[in-house]
Amino acid sequence: MLAGSILLVCLILLPPFVDAAGENLIFKVQNIRQISLDGLVQDLEGAKVITIGEQHDNRDHHKAQLRLIAALHEADMEVAVGFEQFGVRSQPGIDDWIAGKSGIDDLFEIYSLDWE
Repeated sequence: MLAGSILLVCLILLPPFVDAAGENLIFKVQNIRQISLDGLVQDLEGAKVITIGEQHDNRDHHKAQLRLIAALHEADMEVAVGFEQFGVRSQPGIDDWIAGKSGIDDLFEIYSLDWE
């Protein structure tokens, strides 16, 4: 069940299916049915790693990612978010930014270490 859930999370962020209210629809691949965000969160309970796919320039994908991360947090699941665009050498700078020891300009400088 977990593998299907992780696959589902990856697939929900392909070009989005959107309802009339502009909300992303989530389809469970295992039984080809629409489920709620709460249902998805329940399916992911106990997962150690969740991979969320996206197109980098698709704002709807980023909104869906944020909604899922927020829902996992609200369900009292421990959440840590990793971004592939930061290398290991960037971690001390990211830690400072998270702790409020640096500002957004510092974060952009950290980002440029790996992507120039």
